[in-house]
Amino acid sequence: MSGTGPGRVGCCVPECRRSFKPGVAALEHDHDEVMCGRCYRTVEALLVARHKAIHRRWRRAERLLSVKAIISKPGIVPQYHRMDGLFRRACARSWAAIREDAIMKSAMRVEGTAGELAARRAA
Repeated sequence: MSGTGPGRVGCCVPECRRSFKPGVAALEHDHDEVMCGRCYRTVEALLVARHKAIHRRWRRAERLLSVKAIISKPGIVPQYHRMDGLFRRACARSWAAIREDAIMKSAMRVEGTAGELAARRAA
């Protein structure tokens, strides 16, 4: 996260020098890290698809909770809180896998990654 100015959030991949405004940080994803598009595109498609599927299911569950017939059922609020916790943990695990994959590819200097660009700058 070197090269970030004051008040900016850097890409979570160590060799990447891209940064973002703090408001752009992935607050709706329940983590305070962001990954630039270049690093994100290097991640395995299956990991990204899994992360997106978790978020789709999470949003659908939250939409269902707004339905009057469902919210009026007794005991639904504690069930929702348990389910919300499960979704948050699943999201954190899938994000960790995405982040680890991007960092690993960058460290291996795979073409198009931040690590490969950093190696070219150093040479």
